[in-house]
Amino acid sequence: MSFSTFIRILPLVSSATSFMCSAGQQFAVSSFAQPSMPAAARQAAWYPFFTQYKHIVLLSAPSHLATIASCIANIWMGSGAGNVSVLWWLAGIFFVFAHAYPLRLGLAHFALTEEQWRKKSPDEAQRWVQGFVDMNGRRLMIADAPGVLCLFVAVTRSVAV
Repeated sequence: MSFSTFIRILPLVSSATSFMCSAGQQFAVSSFAQPSMPAAARQAAWYPFFTQYKHIVLLSAPSHLATIASCIANIWMGSGAGNVSVLWWLAGIFFVFAHAYPLRLGLAHFALTEEQWRKKSPDEAQRWVQGFVDMNGRRLMIADAPGVLCLFVAVTRSVAV
């Protein structure tokens, strides 16, 4: 595989990786929001789980950066010029930035201390976890999935040239 082919397919690979991180996160975290989970179990398990699980950002952040950089490289190289509009690459970049839109909520979750978590009532804990699940689900469907689809079109059209 040539370097230019690698650069052409990298946006799809990296965006698919970050999409799978988001989807996996949604499945894993939504289990804590289930009404069938006893409040005491949620209260005891969520914080220890999330303090380790939030390290998924170590996988997803480099994927987002690789997507942005490789889209810019494809624009600069003129990958698929004539067949692939620059707009497909720009749309991919836009959706990566859209993924970060609920940054305030994400930072609040990442900054949560054990003491703050323990002070939450069972209802507050349920709302906290459900808020994360709702935000992540919207982001998955509104930003991540369309981003992967845009880059699928851009990459397949540029490789076909």
